[in-house]
Amino acid sequence: MENARSEPVFKETTVLGYRAFSSDQTNGKGTCSTTVGTSSEDAVVVHATTLNESSPEYGDTCAASEKFATLVVTTLKG
Repeated sequence: MENARSEPVFKETTVLGYRAFSSDQTNGKGTCSTTVGTSSEDAVVVHATTLNESSPEYGDTCAASEKFATLVVTTLKG
């Protein structure tokens, strides 16, 4: 997490009660990653990309990656 804090886009959040953060090396438009700590040793990383500038997700791709991360964690929990 410490390395991601220096990226232009960085936001701490939670995903289904798990500590998480979203970050992007540019401006969060078109790409973003969300990392969810699922234990003290494990994490799930979801990366969202859209090249379609007219897509609603393009302007806030971090929101999309957080949504996808929620789906992944829900599926993993069974």
